[in-house]
Amino acid sequence: LLMLLFAAFNGATQKKKSRKVLNMIAHKLNPLVIVKRDNIWKQIDAKFLVVGDLISLKKGDILGADAKLVQGHLQVDQSAISGESNLIDKKETETILGGSIVIKGEALATIMATGKNSRNGKTINLINTSAAPGHLQKLLTAIIYYLCLLDGILTLILIFFAIIHGKNILDMLPFLAMMFIASIPVAMPSTFALSNSFEA
Repeated sequence: LLMLLFAAFNGATQKKKSRKVLNMIAHKLNPLVIVKRDNIWKQIDAKFLVVGDLISLKKGDILGADAKLVQGHLQVDQSAISGESNLIDKKETETILGGSIVIKGEALATIMATGKNSRNGKTINLINTSAAPGHLQKLLTAIIYYLCLLDGILTLILIFFAIIHGKNILDMLPFLAMMFIASIPVAMPSTFALSNSFEA
């Protein structure tokens, strides 16, 4: 029981720490971009870009949204998006996807899509959709929930009768602990997935 409690506490603590670190890294990695607004060129965080913004691109810039070149010529690295390691030439009227890194050249581009409407955004949405809990996982969660509820009721009944009959509750602790451990089958979803894959 103590080991289960420790594992739960440790898991929650490590998850919280990892989220904190990831959020900090994500905040620091937000790319900056030079954009023309109100006829003034200014540097802003890429997450504040909107469709129609005119941006200036040069060597080393990371594009934070999908854009269309209106002037100039670039060589970009799109390996983070497509896995293609070779540099890709981009000329006027061509589209550059968010996440591309400018390796060579200078150009002006107009923002075409941002956030969930960009190519990266759509990909992330697809990943999030596919990662959503399926029917089987929901069913397993419900079974585990009802098992824990049933064990909780049984525990109360056993303690109640132990008190009535004058039994020592401490002698029952190992049995009660085992009953609760049995109702928390951590590996049940993995076992089901493995069984289904073998069956398929």
